[in-house]
Amino acid sequence: MSLSTSSADPAADGRPPRLRRFLPQLRKGTGTLAVAALAAALVWGGAQLLSARAAARPAASPAPPVTVRAAPVVLQQQYEVTVAFTGRIEASRRVELGFETGGTLAEITVEEGDAVPAGAVLARLDVRALQAERAGQVAALAVLDARIELAELNVTRTRVLVDREFISAQRADEARLGLAEVRAERLRVEAAILALDVALDKAVLRAPFAARIGARMFDHGARIGAGQPVLTAFESGPPLFRAGVPPDLAAALPPGSAVTLRLGDGTVPATVKHRRGDIDPATRTIPVLFEVPGAAGLAEGMLGRLTLTRSVPGEGAWLPRAALSEGARGLWTVFLAVQRPEGLVTRREAVELLHAETDRVFVRGALPTGARVVLSGPHRLAEGQAVVLAGAD
Repeated sequence: MSLSTSSADPAADGRPPRLRRFLPQLRKGTGTLAVAALAAALVWGGAQLLSARAAARPAASPAPPVTVRAAPVVLQQQYEVTVAFTGRIEASRRVELGFETGGTLAEITVEEGDAVPAGAVLARLDVRALQAERAGQVAALAVLDARIELAELNVTRTRVLVDREFISAQRADEARLGLAEVRAERLRVEAAILALDVALDKAVLRAPFAARIGARMFDHGARIGAGQPVLTAFESGPPLFRAGVPPDLAAALPPGSAVTLRLGDGTVPATVKHRRGDIDPATRTIPVLFEVPGAAGLAEGMLGRLTLTRSVPGEGAWLPRAALSEGARGLWTVFLAVQRPEGLVTRREAVELLHAETDRVFVRGALPTGARVVLSGPHRLAEGQAVVLAGAD
C-alpha cells in the first residue's frame, strides 16, 4: 500500500514540473510534423507521376494558319469628302401680274396651271368709263378741227385785207396767233386721247413671256387696287436650281462649271449660271443658281440635292469598314499581316478614324506604305496568329 502511494507521487519520477507540462505538447507537435511530411511526400509523388504521363503523351500539332484577304496600304496626303446641299427648282422668270391702275375685274381668261404663249390675254378690267372719256375727247378733237379750218380761212382773208390796207396789221397777227392757239389745243386733246389709249391697253393683262399660270388671286367682279397681284406666272423654259453653298466651295464653282443634281429618283447634269456675291445671313451660305436643261416641266419649288466633293488635308489611307475592330479607349484597331521567320503572322495596330463612308473609312496610324492590312474578319484573329493570304501559292 505504501508502494502504490509512492509510485503515484508526481515528484517521485524525478522530472521537473515544467518539463512534465511540456512533454504532452511536444508529443502533439511531433505528430503534426509527421503528417506534413507524409503529405509532402504524396504531393511530390503525384507530381512525378503526372510529369511522367505528360512526357509519355505525343506533342500536339500546331493549329493550322487562318486564310485571310489582305491588301497593301496606300498612303495619301488628303482625302475627298462628298457633301450634299439641299436646293429647290425655280423658274427662270417668275412674276406676279397686276394692273397699273385700279378698277373692277371684268374677265379672267385663264385657270391655274394653264400654259399660255407670250402676249396672250389673261385678264381685263371694266373700261367703260375710259371708253366714254375717250369718245368725249374724240368729239372735242372734231370741234377743234372745225375751229382750225375756220381760223385758217380767217388768216387767209386777213392777209388779203392787210395787203389792200383795209385792216391793220394787228388784226392779221391776231388771226395768225388764234390759229396757233387752236392747233395747240388740238395737240392737247390728241395727247389726252393717247393717254386714254394707253390706259385702255393697260386694262388688258397679257403674258410677258411663254408661261405657266400659277396662283390666281381674284375672280371676275372683284375690285382691284393699283399694282395688286392678280396672277402668278412662271416661265415655261428650262428651270433653274438654287442652292446655298459654303463660301469656300462656292469659290470653286465658276460660271459654266458642270455639276450633278439629284432630283426625285434620278440624277441630272447641270451647269453653274451665276453665284451671288453676298452671304445669306440666315444660312451663312452663298446662293448659287444652276441651269438644268434636262429638268423642263418640273414643278416650281421641287426640292433636290447638290453633291460636291471637298478635299481635306491629312495623311492616311482608305480601308474597308470590315477591316476595323473596336479597341481600347475609343480607338480602332486593324490587323497587319507581317512576315516573320516562321511565316506570316498578325500584328494589331491602333488607328484613328478621320472619316467614314458607307463601305469604307479613312484612317491615320502607324501604317507604313506597302504594309498588308487584313481586309475583313478581325473578330476571328488574335495577336501573333499564323495566317496565309487568300490566293497565295
